[in-house]
Amino acid sequence: MQLHLKPGEGLMKWRHLWTLAGLILLLYGCSSPEPAFTTWATYVPPQGGTNVIVQFAPGNLPYAPVAIRIYLQKNSDLADSRLLLTTQLANDGVTLTAANIRAAWISDNRLDLCLAGYEQEDQLITINTGDATYVEKTIACSQSPDSTD
Repeated sequence: MQLHLKPGEGLMKWRHLWTLAGLILLLYGCSSPEPAFTTWATYVPPQGGTNVIVQFAPGNLPYAPVAIRIYLQKNSDLADSRLLLTTQLANDGVTLTAANIRAAWISDNRLDLCLAGYEQEDQLITINTGDATYVEKTIACSQSPDSTD
């Protein structure tokens, strides 16, 4: 049995298969599952009450932004927490440290949280944990917290 192929015809069929395989591999490599979040800190108010939990997840690519989640926790059960805010912190390849996330209780119900990126504007997040719970996000931590309570 002889195959009657024109010159270069067999090569073209294989080239299409390799291109398709490459595209599938590229799509698989670029898609990523949701990152695993790690608890960075739990901020307990001075007089007790509702805790604020900050979690982070590094990006899947070398310079992908770090994902930040902020929760309110009424009791010690993390499953009973309420998600307040999801935001991002720029990643320039430097390891996340306490200098990047600073917090201070301004009153019994108000926590000021400063997310300080190396290559981006700082983010000041004001969280009120009282009866009228609210979150306010502004740019720049000009009056940023100095301590990490």
